[in-house]
Amino acid sequence: MIPASCYRSRTPVESIGKFKKVENFIRNRNDVSSTIWYKELLDELERRGVAGHKKRRMGTVDEIDKFFQSYVFDLVDSMSQSGYCLEKGADIGTVLINRDGKLDKAGSGDHRFYVARVLGLQRFPVCVVGVHHDWWRAKGKLCCIQLG
Repeated sequence: MIPASCYRSRTPVESIGKFKKVENFIRNRNDVSSTIWYKELLDELERRGVAGHKKRRMGTVDEIDKFFQSYVFDLVDSMSQSGYCLEKGADIGTVLINRDGKLDKAGSGDHRFYVARVLGLQRFPVCVVGVHHDWWRAKGKLCCIQLG
């Protein structure tokens, strides 16, 4: 439980650059080269000679294209058809529950969390790492009792 005086207001998920990148990709996936994500990787490749995503390094435009085909499309397609599959990746997003009972992004699992949010998935696993004191006093205990 996080005391109200210590709970820092967070930027809404929809305002975070990574979220915008994922959302833009999903909305424009029929023209990948026009997406923010693609353009950022291409710009990085041109400036540095290599583009990166996590531990993956891409040294050519073809490798960037393959990244989208083999990783990004697979992730979005899988989640849109089957929801969040734990077998596909152990990267579960971490969240905080804010004063209003809404989820604030806290740490890992960004892309899956953002894809789930953009696709409007009602259920996907998260690890709650903290709750706002006021929410806990108003609703938290009851939720835990109901979940058993």
